[in-house]
Amino acid sequence: MKTASNPSDILADTTNFLPFNLSLREFEIAEIIAYDDLTNQEIGDKLFISKYTVDTHMQNIRKKTGAKRKVGVTMKIREALKLKEWK
Repeated sequence: MKTASNPSDILADTTNFLPFNLSLREFEIAEIIAYDDLTNQEIGDKLFISKYTVDTHMQNIRKKTGAKRKVGVTMKIREALKLKEWK
């Protein structure tokens, strides 16, 4: 079993398994979008971050997934999770 001397090493290893090279926070937000019908404000409230931070993450998520709208993110994330074939 591999052990890491630094907890951030473990975190770095897990990010390689996220779809579309999303950060952990971007993936968390994308997953919420894919399975919960929440506004950016509601997502921010749920994660204790600003709506504007969610807006920025959404821009990054759309750019990385190639989706133009929130519904496109939903479709791509659901498909990636279902197929587990991530770019």
